[in-house]
Amino acid sequence: MQMLPLPEAPCLSLCSEEALHLFNAVQNFALVIDARSAADIAAGTPLCAQTVAAAGEWEQPDEPSVLVLLPAGGDVAAAAAAAAAAAAVAQRFPRLPAPRFLTLPFPAFAARFPFACEGGPALPVPAPQLVHERGVFLGAAIHAQTPPLLAALAGVGVRGIVNCMGGCGVGDAAAAEVGFSRGVARFHWEDSMEFPILAELPAAVDVIEGGVLAGGVFVHCWAGASRSAAAVAAWLLWRHPERAPTVGAAHAWLRSCRPTVGINEGFLEQLRVFRVAAGAAAAGEGCAVASAAALKAAVAAAGAEWAALGSSGARASWLEEKRTGDAKSKFGR
Repeated sequence: MQMLPLPEAPCLSLCSEEALHLFNAVQNFALVIDARSAADIAAGTPLCAQTVAAAGEWEQPDEPSVLVLLPAGGDVAAAAAAAAAAAAVAQRFPRLPAPRFLTLPFPAFAARFPFACEGGPALPVPAPQLVHERGVFLGAAIHAQTPPLLAALAGVGVRGIVNCMGGCGVGDAAAAEVGFSRGVARFHWEDSMEFPILAELPAAVDVIEGGVLAGGVFVHCWAGASRSAAAVAAWLLWRHPERAPTVGAAHAWLRSCRPTVGINEGFLEQLRVFRVAAGAAAAGEGCAVASAAALKAAVAAAGAEWAALGSSGARASWLEEKRTGDAKSKFGR
């Protein structure tokens, strides 16, 4: 039995990394099976998941990924539930790989994410992924166009939306219908390697941080893969360098939360410049996280220096020099 590497817990705090991993595990599998007994499900809160009793009604999943949710508290019961679920999967879909298993504290999970449960808000599409336990959700245009989902996000603390789509008001009507105290911030970015986002990254991360401080924020573009992911990666590089010490680490973290993330290479290079600037700004203020004003000034300075180099080779050398802390560097002194 292949268990997901997630810790068990009798309860979940409202803001915890564990809650983030549990929520995303449930979101990211094509077929999710609640392996509790019918009596336990009836006595508790039914999740928006399949049950073993209804295996004959399961639909072929779009992707070959199956997650079985096991009851906590009792190895014998969990083992029996796992065996029954695995047998049902093998009988119904013999070509699917063996399922993964996750012990889920069902009551606490239902309390933290009511829209993942039957009887909660009816969601016509899966929810966006939670990419930071402080309440940062990352998703796509379809999420922004779905009022019930936006209402569910508002119900768990989201107070603002960051729209990273180029010149597009997709989702504005749905957001207005639900109402968010911090409204919708728009960044008209195109998903092109040549498109310049560096100068606007300080404003984007400041808006994200403001949403977080208010209770939560939903960041999206068209697919929730590149533009919005770049904005959240920049926020991680600025506000949480312990989790995202490098651009690669930020990208990997987001992909672990939302597997469809794939920031284009042009944005990744600009994020590397942003990281240089964030580090220089923090060093200049003698702290781990720079102020928004210092960050903005440092990004402008680093961006101008980087842009003046012209060739891709010179820019790569510049970034490597900053990464290794070359003594010849004049930036940030």
